[in-house]
Amino acid sequence: MNIANRRYKYSHRFVILRHEGVEQPHFDLMFETAPGSALTSWRSERWPMDRPTIVRRIGDHRGNYLEYEGPLSDDRGNVKRVAGGICFVEIVDAGEFVAVHFADPFVPTLNIKRGEGDLWLALPTCT
Repeated sequence: MNIANRRYKYSHRFVILRHEGVEQPHFDLMFETAPGSALTSWRSERWPMDRPTIVRRIGDHRGNYLEYEGPLSDDRGNVKRVAGGICFVEIVDAGEFVAVHFADPFVPTLNIKRGEGDLWLALPTCT
């Protein structure tokens, strides 16, 4: 789903997956933007994001990743769920800025701002 030009703040499901068995192990942050939607996704070297972190926007993923753990097809490694649940998403400024408010009070809100190309900056904030 293209996240440009959307403004909303609703309850959605999210998942953080640890992706291993690849050249550069990483975390994938994925969340719905509408019930049953494809998962808007970023790749991160860090989770939790307790300080400003450069993240890479990657292609949207199928919703089954909200529940999936295990090997990926075509020798693309494997994923393990490290966090998940409910978040509140707000997308503003024609896809230039995303705020993800996690329902877990111990996980900071992430303000994700577009940078160069597919790179974005995730800024944790206290709410």
